[in-house]
Amino acid sequence: MKHFLSVFRVSLRNSIYRELQFGLNFVLQCVGNILWLGFSLFFFYTIYQHTGLINGWDMYQTFFLININQLVIYMYQIFFARNISQLPGLVREGTIDH
Repeated sequence: MKHFLSVFRVSLRNSIYRELQFGLNFVLQCVGNILWLGFSLFFFYTIYQHTGLINGWDMYQTFFLININQLVIYMYQIFFARNISQLPGLVREGTIDH
């Protein structure tokens, strides 16, 4: 278990360093994600203007679900997606072992 936590820690650190190297890309990605979240909320806001409940869910419950979902997805994309996609190659080449 300790080994997996150390791999997780190294992956997180590498992702943070990579994002800090390309600051403008990070900022633009955040802006794009915020705009996408805004469009999603506006879409459901428009739907809820014409109905009170969707399958027992009111507008605020739906907004909470959307926000939590997007937060988890964005954190994964920012911190783990690039490193996890490169992990098999790093293991195969032996460059992850120090």
